[in-house]
Amino acid sequence: MLEYEFIIVGEPFSVNRKKKRPEEHNKWKARVAKSAKEVIPVSPTSLPVEVSITTYVTTTTIDVDNVIKPILDGMNGVAYDDDKQVYRVTSERIDLKNSICTVLLARYSKRISQKALNLSISV
Repeated sequence: MLEYEFIIVGEPFSVNRKKKRPEEHNKWKARVAKSAKEVIPVSPTSLPVEVSITTYVTTTTIDVDNVIKPILDGMNGVAYDDDKQVYRVTSERIDLKNSICTVLLARYSKRISQKALNLSISV
């Protein structure tokens, strides 16, 4: 699997608004899916993946963790079969003039902490 990067134009949708604005939530997921389809020319992968999200925002103060779930949900069936395949997510917010998100999707690469490894062996 190659790496894929795509841009989602518009203010990111916060998972906290999902119940109050379900139509907007569904539109955002559709926008994510459309943006992903434009750069991912293959069928969804069944391999473990990692996702890096960078949110560029103007005046909205959106929590960096609240944009993750709607983006992962929007990539279901497009980038991967199910977001349960996502083993690592990184997310950051950068204050800029435009409201966009960039998403980088790659095959998951295991990085095990030596301390965690030692703990699991000794238990």
